[in-house]
Amino acid sequence: MGADEFENELDHRTYADYPQLAQIARERFGTEAQPWDVNTAFVNAVNEHLKKQGKKLRVWNDGIRRGGAVRLDKDIVVEYWLDRKEISYSPEELAQAGHELVNVPQYLYFSRSEKHIYHPSAQEVYEGKRRTLELFDGDQSVTAEGKTRGVRLSLWPDRDWFQTPREVLQEARDMLILVGHIAWDGQPPFSSWAEFKEYADSLELPDIPER
Repeated sequence: MGADEFENELDHRTYADYPQLAQIARERFGTEAQPWDVNTAFVNAVNEHLKKQGKKLRVWNDGIRRGGAVRLDKDIVVEYWLDRKEISYSPEELAQAGHELVNVPQYLYFSRSEKHIYHPSAQEVYEGKRRTLELFDGDQSVTAEGKTRGVRLSLWPDRDWFQTPREVLQEARDMLILVGHIAWDGQPPFSSWAEFKEYADSLELPDIPER
């Protein structure tokens, strides 16, 4: 489940716009409770339901708020994509609290309709310092061993009239190959971008429909 974007800075929505949540939180969890405790408790309830079905819950990190009376269940996997450590937790803090993490940073986030923000360059990632499994959004790292489950390129399925699936694959193919090597080996086994690009171009694209 997402468990985020209830509070949305782009739409100027905050918990302060919903005073009834603060009231419910204090009634259920005590005088020190915060309005986001209601959301956290709901996520934990969903987690309990899914565990009975043999499933494991994953949530985005940006909906996990600091403070309050309710803590997110430690067996929930956190997909860390956005650095909000001023009001949320860093990857290291989440790992130290017991959570497993999936590294899904903004520099590995592809959007068909918002390319001015989310359009990763495989060459820039390859030639830059971000070519590592352990570097999270905001150039943060995790020291806790065994807490990073992997890294992922996010191909956001937004506004499909902007590009066909085939066009998305053609644009993202180098990054997909690069992320595969980062996830498998930690580093791609090539000494330069030119060598990697030659290798990537030698691979055949899968046959996918135009629409």
